[in-house]
Amino acid sequence: MHKILAIIGSGIKNGNTDKLADAYRKGAEANGHVIHKVFLGDKKIVGCQGCGACQNGNHICVIGNEIYPLCKVCDTIVLASPLYFWSFSASIKAFIDRLSAIST
Repeated sequence: MHKILAIIGSGIKNGNTDKLADAYRKGAEANGHVIHKVFLGDKKIVGCQGCGACQNGNHICVIGNEIYPLCKVCDTIVLASPLYFWSFSASIKAFIDRLSAIST
């Protein structure tokens, strides 16, 4: 059994990206995995400010991020995003950048 964290980077609940993530969730749960889904559209994830405070040894972002504890206890992170201009959504990009606070 794996603990899976699914990060949904779409701004539209029940849109195509959300529905694809739900299909993934159903398949994962059918195979005995536990999945927690986070919809970034409900969060105010802003980009990294580059202040470096998180790299001073305590790995805590001064902006804060309620998703960090979920990242620390999961085995797998799944990113689901619509493609905007051939890339991830801005909310997924900000989420990825902010993971630097809990790296290393």
